[in-house]
Order: sequence, then C-alpha cells, then structure tokens
Amino acid sequence: MQFIRFSLILAFITLCSTVTAQQNKIRAAVLKESCLEKDPIKATEETLEVYLISLVDDEIISDLPEKNKMCFSLSVFFVLNDEGNVIPDHTEVKSESKNLISVVSKWVNNQPTYTPKDITIKERRSAYIVNLTFIRNSAKKKFHIATPEELAKKNIQPDYINYDQGPICGKCYTKNTYIEQLHCTNGQIHDYLKKHYRVPNHGKDLPLGMSIYFIIDSDGKTTPETFFGSSPDIYEDEVRRVIDEMPNIKPATIKGIPIYSRVGFSFILKK
Repeated sequence: MQFIRFSLILAFITLCSTVTAQQNKIRAAVLKESCLEKDPIKATEETLEVYLISLVDDEIISDLPEKNKMCFSLSVFFVLNDEGNVIPDHTEVKSESKNLISVVSKWVNNQPTYTPKDITIKERRSAYIVNLTFIRNSAKKKFHIATPEELAKKNIQPDYINYDQGPICGKCYTKNTYIEQLHCTNGQIHDYLKKHYRVPNHGKDLPLGMSIYFIIDSDGKTTPETFFGSSPDIYEDEVRRVIDEMPNIKPATIKGIPIYSRVGFSFILKK
C-alpha cells in the first residue's frame, strides 16, 4: 500500500512538471495542487487565503483586544527555498491576536513542499504575502473578508507587513511608496509596449482593445500573464514578443527578499 501511494505521488509530481513545462514558466514556487491550474501562482494565492481563513475561529481569537472584536487583521509573509520548502527563519505573521499568530506561524512553517519555480530564474527563493482583514457582521455574528474598497470607505488601515519597495522601472526610483512605484512601473511598461508594438498585417479586426495582466518575477523579468478581450492570437503573440525583449527591471522586495508582483492595464490597437 505504501508503494502504491508513493507511485501515485511520484506520478502526480511528474505530470505537474510535464504540463507546466508546456505552459508558461512558473515564476514562483506553487502548491502542488495548484500547478496544473491555468494560473498556478494565482491559484496558490487563493488556496492560501482559504487555508488561513479556515484557521480562524472564536476560540483562537478570544484574546483579541476589545477594540478589535469587530475588526482585526492577519498579515503573513513566508519564503521558500530552491526546493520549495518553507524557510522558518523568514516567516513573519502579524495580527492583533497573539493566539492567531502562534497558530498561523506553526501552520505556515509546516506546509508541504511546493513545486519549485522554473530553473531558468536566477533568484531561487520564492516568497508569498497574504493580507486579510476580518470584519464582523454584528447581526449575523460572522466575519467576512474586507475588500480594498471597503477598507477605504470605512477608513480602516490594517497593520499589514509592508513592502520595502515596489517594482522599479526607469525613473520610478524617484517615487517614495510601494503604491506609487507600482503605478509608475505600470505606466512605464505600458509606454514601452505602445512604443515597440508592431500591429500585425492581420488588421481587419481593428480597432481592438485588450486588457493585459503581467507578472514581474523575482529576477525582474516581466511576462504577460492573462489577456482579456483580444482576438485573434497574433495580437497577443506580438505583446509577448515586445515584453520578452524588454530589459529586466528591479523587482519588488520584502525584508530584502525579491518577490513577484503584478501590474495590468488596457491597451488599444488601432490601424
């Protein structure tokens, strides 16, 4: 029975490696159950959120200060080595509940091995950050996860783990905050794409709009991650060509460790 189980695990890992090799390169280590998804990193992020939320219950957060009984935050940062294992010394968890910090820290450091990132990426470590704010519904007495819009509307400023810096492209080093650097770099990538994009001869569909999301990996390499609204594929292929030729930029960092980030924008093609 143990031999059969080992064979099944080995077969799953082999299948994961084969399929992902045929897709885009994995820019960060991912959970093994996520590696077959269309977007393995996004799937890993979503699974992590589900796991972390499941750790929260009234008993664990019973030590919350009175002022946080209706609203509290959880911020988690961890780093994986080149083999996909958590490096405990780099793990940080922040919350108003000390009990929750203890439970989450233990869970994070005991996660199973992730599928490592593509071997062509020089920075072999991978890092994840998950930020959650829980708001209790006074009527139903249950918590929900606040959206960024809700946090802004209610003027809630969670004590999250902060980035050292955002991804920095060109003149964006003059910006002071992560958000400013992210927005600036987003604009720089847009301008680079606009300048170097060559509309394919197949131009009968124009004008045409597409929304593009990019991932900037821990080496600073920018890669188109998701397209919306574009057709046929030749227009997307030209985006890939241009971005593949774009010089690497300075990646975002947390506690000195490079971490992937995302940018995105709408792009209009005209004749």
